Amino acid sequence: MFLFLSTQEDDSSLLRFLQCKFGKGPENGPEFFYDPKYALRLCLKEKRMRACVHIYSMMSMHEEAVALALQVTNMMARSVNALLLIYSLLLVIIY
Repeated sequence: MFLFLSTQEDDSSLLRFLQCKFGKGPENGPEFFYDPKYALRLCLKEKRMRACVHIYSMMSMHEEAVALALQVTNMMARSVNALLLIYSLLLVIIY
C-alpha cells in the first residue's frame, strides 16, 4: 500500500496513510502500519518531501525535519515568485 501511495501524483493520501496508527497495540510493539526507515528511504527516492518531513518528525529527527521543511518552503517561494514574474510580464505585454 505504501509503495503504491508513494508513487501517486497527489500526496494527500500518502500523508493520511502516514498519520494512521495501530492504536495501543501490544506493549513495546510497533505503533505504525509501516517501517519508518523504509518509508523515509522511499519518500526521499520519490521526492515526497512533505511526507519526509512528517516521517522525520515522527522519528524525533526534528533538526532534519525543520531543515527539509525550510528547503521545501524556499523551493515553493521561488516557484511562486517565478509565477508572479511571468504573470506581471504577461500583463505588461497585454496592456
